[in-house]
Amino acid sequence: MEFSAFEIALFTGILGVGATLLGIIISYWLSVRLIKKQVRMVAGAKLRAAFAPQMAEYTLMEREIGGSLWHSFLDHSAAVEEYRIFIPKNRQGEYKKAWECYYKPLTERAGLTGPYEDSKICMERIEGILKFTEPF
Repeated sequence: MEFSAFEIALFTGILGVGATLLGIIISYWLSVRLIKKQVRMVAGAKLRAAFAPQMAEYTLMEREIGGSLWHSFLDHSAAVEEYRIFIPKNRQGEYKKAWECYYKPLTERAGLTGPYEDSKICMERIEGILKFTEPF
């Protein structure tokens, strides 16, 4: 069975177009994945930055935490909510629980003066939230 030059050219042209389309699809898919990863990394950096002052303060000083943490609560809350969309659906419950573990003691003590708990406990709660910024 012999093929004419036209049939060979047609076959190689179809293969070329198919390979090009496959390359375009793969490139698009990889680009979208990379962009999503970069956006998640930026949001994770913003979440970590929201907690950075308290982490630095409480790492250096092993002391009881007072009302100063309450003043940062709105920044923390905004950063946690902004990052929530990057948490997979199967981990949403864990993320919500980590956030509630952090903020409930704060809201229960709102308006009260004096320390509410040890800095190590607070650091554990903050790290419980920030663990979600690590790659899944």
